Amino acid sequence: MNNKVNYKNLHLNELEEALNNLDQESYPGEAEYIRKLIIKGGYQYPENTNYGKTEITNNVFKWMLVAVIFIFLCVNIITLVKSHYIWSIIPIIIHTSLLGMIFTKSTNLKFLIKLWFGIIIVGNFLGFYMLLVSSEPLNYMKLAEKSIIITIAIITIWLTNKFMIMRSNTSDEFNNNV
Repeated sequence: MNNKVNYKNLHLNELEEALNNLDQESYPGEAEYIRKLIIKGGYQYPENTNYGKTEITNNVFKWMLVAVIFIFLCVNIITLVKSHYIWSIIPIIIHTSLLGMIFTKSTNLKFLIKLWFGIIIVGNFLGFYMLLVSSEPLNYMKLAEKSIIITIAIITIWLTNKFMIMRSNTSDEFNNNV
């Protein structure tokens, strides 16, 4: 067989063209293989495309991540209850969703955790800057709080890159169907 072309990845019209351009007398096995693929209709998209799941490879990191997100969730719930600041519902929804995604091993988990903690970093850097340039006396507790949150977020992103991987659920069964 000609190793230059992977016929099972060609669509019907491409298979027909390949068969027409092939010297069928010189390559009868290859011609027969192409005919079988043509009978099957050429490349078929998988019916159940499953892109896999996110796997956290370190259990300590998984539970540390759950704890960090849960603490942020609790802080936002307390903020909502005490101050009736309605916009704190947004991070409550996001943190609840992230916790659910951790336990369901959602495909987008790694990206969304990095995105959300990146937003947390940017927001706290802006808050840190505002504390430094404000005309009010310097509030060291607020600066320490922002510094701790930024550090936690940076470590979380770093560990996410290290301990989260995507596992593909595609099987070779589709590729070996001929």
